[in-house]
Amino acid sequence: MNKLIKMGLISLVTVGLAGGVFNTTSTLSDNNTVSAAKHHVKNINNNDLTTGYGENSLKPGYYKTDVEFTNQDTWFTKKGHKVVAIKSSQQDDVLLFATKKQYNKLQNGTKATVTLHAKKEKINGEEGIDLYITKLSVISGGTSAKAKAKQAHQKLLDALGAKRDELNQSSEQSVGVDVITDMKEVMDHSYDVSLDSAAIDGNETEVKALITNINTTLVQTAKANGDEAPSFEYYVGSMKVAVNKVFNPEQIKMKN
Repeated sequence: MNKLIKMGLISLVTVGLAGGVFNTTSTLSDNNTVSAAKHHVKNINNNDLTTGYGENSLKPGYYKTDVEFTNQDTWFTKKGHKVVAIKSSQQDDVLLFATKKQYNKLQNGTKATVTLHAKKEKINGEEGIDLYITKLSVISGGTSAKAKAKQAHQKLLDALGAKRDELNQSSEQSVGVDVITDMKEVMDHSYDVSLDSAAIDGNETEVKALITNINTTLVQTAKANGDEAPSFEYYVGSMKVAVNKVFNPEQIKMKN
């Protein structure tokens, strides 16, 4: 009899949210040479962005860099623009001026490529440099409908990955192997789950009960994170051993 089933450690579990196998990390893209119709745009490292006044301030002109927006609570309106903060290696965050349309695409943690106009203005009665966003291209973490959908999808994948890890932790304790050796999304709402051969070390009834419990756990996790009709196919090696049903995804159908 399958040791996993004997131990009773693979069972329905409550849905949880955590990082897992699907977790991915967005990285800032490399700066690329930019040409503008009216202005020469210079690539610059975001840590070299300086505002205010003094010898170390940027010269008036146009600059392009990758940034991460932060400190949402400090954003406020000034001169018809929103003042937004970005992460910097400096002690204080660097402040940029954004239009209302640009501002509405941003939130704490948004990563973007920006083209900035460094303008000489009066700052506290002295001439200094203010930075205005003239072009904004969101890389990740924005608030557009597309960005929100991407974030929701990543949340789903993270939750499934976390649930996979929980199931594997139980199987490690019982038989010393991960019951799920791999899990990947092959298309929207469709996932392939690879099982260790230990998962089918039993008769047909035992194996079906085990895969049913695994499937129910994964389906409930998917539904709790916005995927109402997830499709799971289960493999041992290259052999498909089970699929869940289309109209009742918490039930499975065994394959010969």
